[in-house]
Amino acid sequence: MLISVAGGIAIMKIGQMWSRMSENAKSIIKILSLYLGTTGIFLCVFFWFSYAKEVRHLVAQQVSELREISLEVYEILHNNKDDVKAGLAQIQSEISTPLRIYNKKSVVIYDTLQVELTQSEIEEGFAMRGDYVIIEPSMHEKIPKAHKSKKNLVSKYRDNARYKIFIQDTSLESQMFFLRLKMIAYFLLSLFGVGVVAYFLVKLSLKPMQQRINALNAFIKDSTHEINTPLSIILMSIETLPLDNLTPAQSQKIERIKLASKSLSHIYKILVAYNFPHSINHKCENLALHILLQERLEYFSPFFEQKALQLQSTITPSYIFASAEKMSCVLDNLLSNAIKYNKKGGEIDISLKEGVLSISDSGCGMADSDKERIFERYVRCNDYQGGFGIGLTLIKRICDEYGINIEVQSEQGKGSCFTLIWKQEGRK
Repeated sequence: MLISVAGGIAIMKIGQMWSRMSENAKSIIKILSLYLGTTGIFLCVFFWFSYAKEVRHLVAQQVSELREISLEVYEILHNNKDDVKAGLAQIQSEISTPLRIYNKKSVVIYDTLQVELTQSEIEEGFAMRGDYVIIEPSMHEKIPKAHKSKKNLVSKYRDNARYKIFIQDTSLESQMFFLRLKMIAYFLLSLFGVGVVAYFLVKLSLKPMQQRINALNAFIKDSTHEINTPLSIILMSIETLPLDNLTPAQSQKIERIKLASKSLSHIYKILVAYNFPHSINHKCENLALHILLQERLEYFSPFFEQKALQLQSTITPSYIFASAEKMSCVLDNLLSNAIKYNKKGGEIDISLKEGVLSISDSGCGMADSDKERIFERYVRCNDYQGGFGIGLTLIKRICDEYGINIEVQSEQGKGSCFTLIWKQEGRK
């Protein structure tokens, strides 16, 4: 008996440790998410500034190329200064780059630009339209090294202000497109690299914890098997024990042993159902739930008497297509919770009708925040009542399997009500 009790307590402590370790794993995942998120933001900022720098470089490079075209235009105009029409005709035949030429009266004398410029852009000599650069090169001081000899020519026309030549680039758009692709590829590659490194770091940090969890899992399963033999012997011995010649005090002790043994038996069934679901009979049948409920109430009757609980029940024939062993597990856990969380001398109200089972108690109840988490593994509403925190998780798993809807109504200090609703199959 003591071995079984110690085993049950040990398993409960292990379950609590496992729960805490799961919380630690969740914390690590949150930290990892925060790390990847902040790294992603840093990479975004870094690549944005890199992109802006590359854009400025491309624009400066394109402006330099446009200056070269501008020098050609100036040279043609200079060579045809006495015949402007011939010069413009030569520009049209030799230069395919879109450009616009203003005379000294700011009148357009040649235009293939097809882009409107504001007055401020004309005065500044620079404009951008999307990824296009439009520039008046003579208004900018830098002259390509290869054309330093023509500086005087450019200065002459700039000083005399005979012409303003605005030239549009033809290749910057494609260069900007490929620059964006390159930056996006580098960003994704960097983020992927950081993600891979972070994954292995988290995996490395979780490895000792995972090994410990696996060891605890194995211990729980092995302990569950070990509990079965002494528990079966205790229950069998109590059932066959002659009670005729016992004193009232001895009978009371035997009754307590019987209750404790039944409690351990219930704990054992929960552990088996949770850790070894394959060992439960999965065969479904058109189950008479009202008969099964009466059997389970008879099983728990000593617990009702021990706690002086008043039982009120309204049970009408009801059927469900499910496994008898699994539904017995559901009923046992609901009844066990109604007893454990109830006050001494409290009430339990049970109602069963077609497709609906309701079990309510007058116990401690729970807060609204707890109601949202009660079906999670190892979650308990308080530390002084209850077991492992897996009973309701097991109920939820079975109910989901059979399409049973669970409704929970509870008010702290006033009790709880669990209602199961399913589609009535009818008796076959």
